[in-house]
Amino acid sequence: MINISINVPLEGKALYSVLKAQDILHEKMNISFQKNNQSIPHVNLLSGKIREIELQRLKIDIEKLNKKIIKNNFKMKANGLGVFILDRPVIYMRHYYLRFFLVIRRCLTLEKYFNVIDNSTLTKFWMPKTTIAHKDTNSEDLTNILLLLKQINFYEDSKINKINLSSFASDKPEIII
Repeated sequence: MINISINVPLEGKALYSVLKAQDILHEKMNISFQKNNQSIPHVNLLSGKIREIELQRLKIDIEKLNKKIIKNNFKMKANGLGVFILDRPVIYMRHYYLRFFLVIRRCLTLEKYFNVIDNSTLTKFWMPKTTIAHKDTNSEDLTNILLLLKQINFYEDSKINKINLSSFASDKPEIII
């Protein structure tokens, strides 16, 4: 089975804000796991384990969906910076819940592509966010991290032009398939 993420890549100023934040954290604090291992900053709609035969069906359905997305003018709105307070905090750009996200998630779940859905994308836990940093952060540095990121505008909009499929593993960078 393959680990797959169905996600919406950021574009424009929202993308620039996340990349700028990652560059600052890398330069000033040597925090770079997310920067080095993500395919492109994105909102993860659904992820989990999938068999190759289901992946082929999913690819076809995502292509059809992307044709519909191109015809519409969907935008997502960012809603500031967020943090999950853990030993290794997760720093992220928050996004407003969109009907678009919820409809896509519902359709993708009903089609039963995944054998296992990751806990972070289960309905009761999922939230629209773009991870800026995690895994190589620590709670002692959280104040300094937030002070460094204070200068960045995390309220930027991003156009939705497509949905990506990415494969990921704990020991390899994410790749768009």
